[in-house]
Amino acid sequence: MSRLKGLFGFLLLAVFCSPLQAERISISMDKDWEFSLRDLGADSVFIEEQGWRQLDLPHDWSIEGKYNKYHPSGRGGGYLPTGIAWYRKEFQLPAAYEGRRVFIEFDGVMANSEVYINGHLLGKRPNGYVSFSYDMSDHLRFGGNNQLSVRVDNSIQPSSRWYTGSGINRHVRMILKSPVHLPQWGVFVRSSKVSSATAELNVQIDVKNDGDQSADVEVVSILKDAGGKEVSKSSSKLKAVKAGESGRIDQNLSVRKPRLWSLEDPALYTLEVSLYKAKELQDTELVTTGIRSIRFDPAAGFFLNEKNTKMYGVCLHSDGGAVGTAVPLSLWEYRLERLRELGVNAIRLAHNPVAPEFLDLCDRMGFLVMNESFDTWQGAKNHAEKGYNLFFKEWWYADTRDQVLRDRNHPSVVIFSVGNEIRDNLNNPDGFAKYKNQQDCVHKYDGSRPVTMALFRPNSSGVYQNGFAEMMDVVGQNYRVDELVAYHEAHPEKAVIGTENIHDIASWLVLRDKPYMSGQFLWTGIDYLGEAFWPNVMYTISLLDITGQAKPQGLQRKSWWSTEAMVAMVRKSDNNGAGYWVSDWTPIDLDTYDQSWVEVYSNCEEVEIFLNGVSQGRKAMEKHAAPAEYRLSFRPGECKIVGYNQGKQVAETIYNTAGAPDKIILSSNRQVLSNDWDEVAVVRATVVDSKGIACATADHLIQFEVQGAGRLVATGNANPQNHEMYVVPEKTAYQGSCIAIVRAKDNQGKITIRAKAEGIRGDAQLELSAAAGRKEVTTLSQLETQTQTQTQTQTQTRPASNSIAEVAEKAPNSSDNQKSAAEEKTLSKSTGLSAYKGEKLLLRGDKEGVGVFAYGAGDFGFFMPETAGYLKFGLVSEDKSLWLSDARKADIYPDSKGWRMEFQDPFPGTKNLRFEIRPLQHSNGLIIELKTTELPNNTSLVWTYGGCSGSNDPAERELFLQPEQCPNNVFSRENNAFTVYYGSSTRLRVMMGVAPMDTETRLADARSMDNPLMLWNSGKKTETPVMVARNPLQANSTYYYCIYRQNRQSDFNAFMLPALFQQSDKNL
Repeated sequence: MSRLKGLFGFLLLAVFCSPLQAERISISMDKDWEFSLRDLGADSVFIEEQGWRQLDLPHDWSIEGKYNKYHPSGRGGGYLPTGIAWYRKEFQLPAAYEGRRVFIEFDGVMANSEVYINGHLLGKRPNGYVSFSYDMSDHLRFGGNNQLSVRVDNSIQPSSRWYTGSGINRHVRMILKSPVHLPQWGVFVRSSKVSSATAELNVQIDVKNDGDQSADVEVVSILKDAGGKEVSKSSSKLKAVKAGESGRIDQNLSVRKPRLWSLEDPALYTLEVSLYKAKELQDTELVTTGIRSIRFDPAAGFFLNEKNTKMYGVCLHSDGGAVGTAVPLSLWEYRLERLRELGVNAIRLAHNPVAPEFLDLCDRMGFLVMNESFDTWQGAKNHAEKGYNLFFKEWWYADTRDQVLRDRNHPSVVIFSVGNEIRDNLNNPDGFAKYKNQQDCVHKYDGSRPVTMALFRPNSSGVYQNGFAEMMDVVGQNYRVDELVAYHEAHPEKAVIGTENIHDIASWLVLRDKPYMSGQFLWTGIDYLGEAFWPNVMYTISLLDITGQAKPQGLQRKSWWSTEAMVAMVRKSDNNGAGYWVSDWTPIDLDTYDQSWVEVYSNCEEVEIFLNGVSQGRKAMEKHAAPAEYRLSFRPGECKIVGYNQGKQVAETIYNTAGAPDKIILSSNRQVLSNDWDEVAVVRATVVDSKGIACATADHLIQFEVQGAGRLVATGNANPQNHEMYVVPEKTAYQGSCIAIVRAKDNQGKITIRAKAEGIRGDAQLELSAAAGRKEVTTLSQLETQTQTQTQTQTQTRPASNSIAEVAEKAPNSSDNQKSAAEEKTLSKSTGLSAYKGEKLLLRGDKEGVGVFAYGAGDFGFFMPETAGYLKFGLVSEDKSLWLSDARKADIYPDSKGWRMEFQDPFPGTKNLRFEIRPLQHSNGLIIELKTTELPNNTSLVWTYGGCSGSNDPAERELFLQPEQCPNNVFSRENNAFTVYYGSSTRLRVMMGVAPMDTETRLADARSMDNPLMLWNSGKKTETPVMVARNPLQANSTYYYCIYRQNRQSDFNAFMLPALFQQSDKNL
């Protein structure tokens, strides 16, 4: 085994700083591990050379195995293999870092982990769901070779009622800190006194002194909004933190006009906490948080920012289907998006802590979370007799504490649950104490959230009669919703919530009609592995199948929970109400199927079915939420469902009878894949007939092939009785489709996916594009080089990269017809620039370099490394339209911040329009502010963007937007935002745009540029596409527009643009 192999898999997750300074360095430990599925001694792991397999983390070895009815994991573990395995990784740390504290952090290891560094046992952790860390400092060889090894024992079976996976199935990182530092999870941010006008943040900061002398420290906390603008700041000093001890600082930050975190606008802030000793920076922690208030009212339910909000929730287990429990974040994003389409706004984590990035995702997407700890205390459950019940007594406090500390800054988390259907005796003092101790533990580390647990058959267990429920902050119950209603009637002073519910109408009506019912969580949101009787291997009573497609009960739930008008049809698969519910119009046997029992789900007032154009009757939807029922004589062809409100059609869904299977269609939820473990594409292969209608009864064995810059991760289908392996390139279609999970393996190039099946005409093909992953990718070998270099040059001033001067050097034709930077900055408003109209005026900005050329007012291009693009603005009012570059009175005024463009009377009745154009600070791109004065009615701004090139050819940047520049641009639109892909297949580039919320975007023909209206109406079917956007303008109003290249710091939406524009003041 190569002893230096591990060096080249390390990724820096923080900006590098000199070892002579003390800032924190975070290094990903996911790459280049060795794995052996066998039990070895710790000494053998260090020397054994044979039987090791190279892989990257996260990794679940169970999902790679074969199904077997006799595996010890049994029903709960989904009949997949478990066992004992070892992981090991070698690395070096430069000698200059000796004296730092070096920690290893695991987001989770399933299960019973033992972690060793250089043969020394750092610690054990039985619970496979909790995150934990160890201090390795005293056992490292700085400047020499180190081996990190982990023993994973998931052989104690059966241990769970659902599939857990096996292995280091979450991320791992190494953290280097100063001896005086901020400990893991040592910063707690809590919102108080929250309103739309002001909010106060209470910040609790722990400081740890692992040095050998007492230390005086100062902590500076800066709160920044999503655009990076500072909105509040606090500074505090702490005297004499003794060696080997900790101290605590409490700070308060006031925020004026906070942007509150909500379901509709999940606004996030970043708290930057910096620790200083003797005025030298020791450590920095970045904490993402949201400002919001929560309240559970016994009479009126749950309130978010004092807005009454029902939790439309689902329970979710931690597996991701075909990938097991090592789940890429983008796959969870895909699944949560599908749930949100059905109206889901809340998630119950069943029944354990999740990977921390899942909560990050809920924060960003705007989901409410019930964060649950345990499925068992000391009482065992069937099919999991050797589970956490064996470890609860010794480990419950540490596991509860660490979960709360880790998750308490997430605005999405609104309630903690300490147990699910607990089997311990809750009728004696011991049972009371177990709950009370856990609730007290949560309150100790987070006093801002209530605690509940999921009671099971409370009338039978006696907890509604013996006073147990009265201990709970919020009373939660699984099923038997009538018992929870009766309890609240007897105890109106208690807030209540349905922690687990079935998919029936009765449970929904209680949530809908009882004001005090805070929410409900359906069992479950998505099908999951395990908890099924052979030959079934997955549990399937869910809203979505395991591949992410809506099931009949998901469509019904959408009719209750979604606000967008919808109609959907389901029918029984066999004659006269026999069989199971399906949502298609293609029977298994056309010759024998003649009587179709149909239900229509809708949130419309009335629905109607048309069978081959003939009405089958219009029916009113019942107020008690029951579906509209039809008994139809089946006829092949078209079955159309129409929804009406106030007599007008508002929704329509069409189902067609499929013919014989003819070909395969491939579709993907992503067109561009970053080279990042957490980003994958869900590629669906659907068998269709010659007309493209999905064949819902097709069950072909589909073979996948992935070539180029990507690789196949897994394949899957929704069949609960399918026993095919997941890490194979073929899968049997179920109800007409199956999926392949695909990941990029390079930073650029094409990813080609092909699919074929016997009896299907030809091969299906789909092309995706690979792009560079996260920027923070510096190896430790580079760290060693940088350490040596910076040690030699520590007394020199290090110039900033990509300075304004460097950008100016790169600018094309800088000595011809452009003003120098100094000349540009001396131009004032009084001079105006009417005389310069038509010349190129250069605006320089971001440290990475962006140049913007004005070819005239309202008509300009911009360039940056390997990018050229063009913007053009116009006005439309009624049937009149005008490009602003053709306006008679237009002036351009450059200043130190950017440009200002003013237009006088472009239309009759339009007094003045003023544009401010500025470069972005953290991304290549620009942001534009438009201010209006007097305007005629029905005036809109129309703007077009396109002509993007991956070239740096100066001649190409000299051109105005021309049709011949546009064929290689591919646009993706989403409401008021868009993405454009351009360049070559091997050098793909991406730019993004955001406009006001009421903007409409469409594709247009670049050859139809005579005026804005002509372009707007030119249609999208063209070989020369450009993006055209239109938003209504009001008098005396302000609007913002942004074009940028996305990166880790730059992922914008319309709500962020005003603050982003203000932040641009700091660019120059």
